Amino acid sequence: LTPGPGNIAHLLAVSVRTKRVYYLISPGSGPRINRIESVSFDGRNRHRMFPARDSENAVFSPHARYLLLTQSGPTHPPVLTIHALKGRTDWVLARGRLPAGLNLAPPHFLRIPSADPQIRINAEMFYPEHFNPHRRYPVVMYQYGGPDVPALISRTWNPWIVYDERLTCEGFIVFEADNRVASTYSHTQQALVKYHLGRIELADQRAAVTWLRKRPYVDGRRIGIWGWSYGGYMTLYELTHDPAVWHAGIAVAPVTRWQDYDSIYTERYMGTPETNPHGYQASSDVRSAARLRAHLLLVAGTGDDNVHWQNTLQFIQALIRADRPYRLLIFPNNTHVLSGHRTRLELFRTMNRFWEETLLPHPRS
Repeated sequence: LTPGPGNIAHLLAVSVRTKRVYYLISPGSGPRINRIESVSFDGRNRHRMFPARDSENAVFSPHARYLLLTQSGPTHPPVLTIHALKGRTDWVLARGRLPAGLNLAPPHFLRIPSADPQIRINAEMFYPEHFNPHRRYPVVMYQYGGPDVPALISRTWNPWIVYDERLTCEGFIVFEADNRVASTYSHTQQALVKYHLGRIELADQRAAVTWLRKRPYVDGRRIGIWGWSYGGYMTLYELTHDPAVWHAGIAVAPVTRWQDYDSIYTERYMGTPETNPHGYQASSDVRSAARLRAHLLLVAGTGDDNVHWQNTLQFIQALIRADRPYRLLIFPNNTHVLSGHRTRLELFRTMNRFWEETLLPHPRS
């Protein structure tokens, strides 16, 4: 029904009454913008349902008579509306607002080379406050990196932007890049991850560092990287499989050995440990822990309901056996999302201190 580039992210509704299919699509190239389209059962009369403004997500009512729509932009929180498809009547249900006095600078969207010179990947950069192109700045990289889950969604609200803004006020460049595996516009590239998680993701983040080091305003010796969940796994994978690239890293709630994560996710990409023993060994952070050279902060909740904190413990045990230093922040009885105002305040305060102590040329006292 929908030939051409782009991936169908979600099938939203099928209406027998209007003989149309409604779906969420990601474009075939460029910064990712989710858009809602519909097409008739015969594949004709395909059209976008709303003007190209912000990234969109939607839930349809039965028989596709009404649409619950969420729209957002990079510096404004989501707006939730209901639309009657017949008559085009709109109702605003909720409108997210930033705290008074908080003005967020939008990121600069980029297309940079991946490890495959024929393919470019999406990236974004936040410049420090009062940016001076003749200075050299430390860089904090963020990643998620998991298959089919891009961190960069152009024109979409991302709550991390508030933390990114804080880092830029402290004198850091903040940089994010989606590897080929995380992209939503190429099943061919996503398939490269099969039977070996981590390898392609690392290659593209390394390519991103190569690109960064060519910028005259980047201090190539002071680049850190962090991530949460799969991003935590990738942080440890990168620091232990290519230890000379990054100066420091933070891994929050990381998977460290895929045998210890849920099988419905892991075996989708890795097969079973019995059929793919080499892939499981090569994808393990625990097996490569002795190669760690960068400064490392590990963060975990002891009540993690997604990535059991056994993952963090077994990585620590491997570090101890290898006599490798690390820092550890534990949140007792907290889950994978590390929820709670005080918890998040402690988390980001600790992360800020870590970056200042490991990446700034003259750490603050």
